[in-house]
Amino acid sequence: MNNYFCVLPFYAKEFKTPETTPCCLLPIGTDVEQVKRDMLDGQRSTACGKCWHLEDRGAKSDRQIKNEIFDFYADKDIDAVESECNQGNYSTRIVKLHTSNLCNSSCVTCNGLASSLWANIRKDDGSYLLNETQERIRRLKPDDSAGNKVWSAHLAWLEGKVQEKETYINFVPKSVFEDINYKDLVMLSFVGGEPLLEKKNFQALEQLLAHNNTNCFISLVSNGSVELTADQKHILSQFKNVNICLSIDGIEERFEYMRHPLKWSVLLDNIKLFRELNYILSVSYLVSNVNVLYYKETVAWFNSQKLPYNHNMVFDPPYFSPYALPIEVKNSIDLSSIPKVQGERDLANFRLAIKELQEQDRLKNISLKDYMPEFYNIVKRYQV
Repeated sequence: MNNYFCVLPFYAKEFKTPETTPCCLLPIGTDVEQVKRDMLDGQRSTACGKCWHLEDRGAKSDRQIKNEIFDFYADKDIDAVESECNQGNYSTRIVKLHTSNLCNSSCVTCNGLASSLWANIRKDDGSYLLNETQERIRRLKPDDSAGNKVWSAHLAWLEGKVQEKETYINFVPKSVFEDINYKDLVMLSFVGGEPLLEKKNFQALEQLLAHNNTNCFISLVSNGSVELTADQKHILSQFKNVNICLSIDGIEERFEYMRHPLKWSVLLDNIKLFRELNYILSVSYLVSNVNVLYYKETVAWFNSQKLPYNHNMVFDPPYFSPYALPIEVKNSIDLSSIPKVQGERDLANFRLAIKELQEQDRLKNISLKDYMPEFYNIVKRYQV
């Protein structure tokens, strides 16, 4: 196998309005056919820069992870898979569903497009969801015609939702669930919102069982707060491999601030339960300027619990990027991926983050200083 091949452009579909893509890491509007040609020619596709960035630094990329899963669960050597792709003999066997924004958390770096709780908190502002989308469009580069086209269409689609002050948004139409080739799926992933709350996700799992496909690798990205019902446990118990990827952005009080109103004790209880049920556990750690100060203690806890993790940096919204920090704070952080330089907009973005945190605290009736006193002391020095 050449070192630049990935199964996703050939075998995967990820469904979420406003677009369908084989990979969430590809830029909006990517020419997927060109990506395929590059890979089959043994070349690095420029569209896959996020994976190359990780691999060049010795970290494991999504490309490598998905290749390994496909190799094992499709019961085919990855070289044979590449040969099939060269012959044009491939079909969708990996599906990822962003079914809805149904969620019980109002995470600091999230918004109403991905959390019904956030949408509900801010529903009195009838244009909240529209504003979120308009802000995304404003952050696009002027020459990003594909991105502007996709998000402008998404904005028009949302207008009808907002007129009715809807807080629950169904991103995946019924026809998608009906068209999935359940018999031949190798991997089915669910993200949210909170996928363990969404009934449609378990209906899709029941379709896999109806097609006797218990070999399919099941992955759910969860905040770890949901108590599984007896029916849900029974459905999941029939699959040979179930991965719960836990979204954890801090420990103890830091977790409860980052993912309010979730409780740390509930997460610990569910981790214990998931292990008793023999689920494969992993962690997605989202690093922002709000929690990066606690990076070492968070990673130390993951390691102590034998929880494999991937950390991802927040880049959207830019004011929550870990780069958006005063230089003195950056110099105190032992994390090589945080450049020890003061970018032109870093301090201005940090002050925008402070304003957003103050507004979030007001809406949630909580205070940053009660959860993250060390970070709060930094905020005090820079707030206007």
